[in-house]
Amino acid sequence: MTLLDRDASFEAIDEQGRALVAACAGAANVKVPACPDWTTEDLLAHVAEVHSFWAYVVATPLLSLEGFDESAVERLAPDAARTHLLEALRAAPDDRTVWTWSSDQSAGFVRRFQVVEAAVHRADAEQAAGRSFAIPPATAVHAIAVSLETMSVPDAGFGGSVHLHCTDTEGEWTVYANGAQSTGHEKADAALRGSAQDILLALWRRAPLDALEVFGDRTVADTFVGADPRA
Repeated sequence: MTLLDRDASFEAIDEQGRALVAACAGAANVKVPACPDWTTEDLLAHVAEVHSFWAYVVATPLLSLEGFDESAVERLAPDAARTHLLEALRAAPDDRTVWTWSSDQSAGFVRRFQVVEAAVHRADAEQAAGRSFAIPPATAVHAIAVSLETMSVPDAGFGGSVHLHCTDTEGEWTVYANGAQSTGHEKADAALRGSAQDILLALWRRAPLDALEVFGDRTVADTFVGADPRA
């Protein structure tokens, strides 16, 4: 259950980003099922904006949004924006201090989360295009682990503990009612089993809970996958 290293992260962002653009190219101006207010053109614009923004944050480096002028961010096409982001991330050490929406204020966090962003939005594009697709298990495991780190915990908790178990690669996590976590095999009030891709997509509500095997307390499982994976 190792997170992707720097080079593997860069490869994943590029691979998932290229696949996203290709899927959208084959389904121009089609509605995106997971984001019903968006078309594939909106999705491309969003991804390009995200990549351009984080490239600016990391390269500057931007330490606060106070006084931030959006016009300072270069507007680029999706492929160019992804290249710009990768160049900024490669040039920055992971411990460079930058503003993020997380408690982790580092370029390393931006690198790790952009793998998640690329994989989830690639899924959006593929679903809009009606194409079958496969996110590499190592990329999906990384994205699950990072998503669990940033997940919002409801004020009332999850109502019980949840165990996640990848069936196609090494990857097991237990999330307790209060949001605390551990890795490895452990009994829980609810257990979710499936491929790393299906678990990732269920966490981001890009796949129904029934895409997974669900054991134990269904209410706990429903509450868990209903939580926002970005705190």
